[in-house]
Amino acid sequence: MAGSSIPVTVRQPAMDPPLDAPITEAVSIGYADPDAYGFHTIEGLQCMVERRKGGETGIRSVQWIQGDDVWKWRDSERGSWSKPLLEEAARRQSHIQPGPLESTAKDPVLFVFNYIDGLKGASLVLTHNSANFSVAMRVKGQDALLSTLEGGPTGRPLPNWDGFARCVDLLMATGQTTWPSEGRSSPPERYRSVSNPNVKAARKSKRRS
Repeated sequence: MAGSSIPVTVRQPAMDPPLDAPITEAVSIGYADPDAYGFHTIEGLQCMVERRKGGETGIRSVQWIQGDDVWKWRDSERGSWSKPLLEEAARRQSHIQPGPLESTAKDPVLFVFNYIDGLKGASLVLTHNSANFSVAMRVKGQDALLSTLEGGPTGRPLPNWDGFARCVDLLMATGQTTWPSEGRSSPPERYRSVSNPNVKAARKSKRRS
């Protein structure tokens, strides 16, 4: 078991896009050094959009945009679709300073994804004024955007690892992984919950055997 901890962390509010949801646009926001944490921001997006209608079909190209060019792209005809989604994802984060993102962000990095099936996707890494991960999506036929905070404040560092550690615990107790190692969408909600009776039951069974 390996990869990012973000797909298995607690979501506030709890949200799994319905399987085969016609997601047309999606963004995620993360933080820190994009070389180290960029993939967390991307995985926070990917674990959601993999549930879209038709499943994952692949990405034709990825574009890296940095600094003030991020806002120029967002405000351009090509990137204007992302603005309401970025605002919605930012709204979920209590650590982001009030006001427009560009007024406080320092040297941001944006990954723009050209999906083969036409889905529009982007992941924004804020290097200074964020300390959480969030995602927002547009679903065809729905006026309201879907959004959630991935992880949340607990008063201690790195709470996003709780879900990942729980899945490792379950692997050790049962010998079975909670998702396919060759590629995953988000595991079921029960593996992200605060209290997981499946792990306790597996431990008891293993002790008896």
